[in-house]
Amino acid sequence: MLEDDFPADIVKELNGELTEFSGKCYYDPEKRKIVFFDARDAEKAYIELEIRAMEKHKWIESEKFHRDLGDSSLRDWIKNYAENFSKFWRKTHEYILSEKREPAC
Repeated sequence: MLEDDFPADIVKELNGELTEFSGKCYYDPEKRKIVFFDARDAEKAYIELEIRAMEKHKWIESEKFHRDLGDSSLRDWIKNYAENFSKFWRKTHEYILSEKREPAC
């Protein structure tokens, strides 16, 4: 169970992903990872979540300065957070090749 493997804030985030990408992935308690059924779905999810993280950062930083910071806040996210985002993703996600789109047994 996710609750046994991760802190509460991470559990909430990962449960959201499992709901959003339902049918494309599942949680494997043995691996302690979200497993996608194929690489394309995993890549699309990664990109979508990365873009959301960048947009959230842009919104928060723009609110602090009371103006739209535009691309500079996106560059800031890439410089300061992209590597950790990628490391976290690799630690908590993977994919399997499956033509039936079912978990490998």
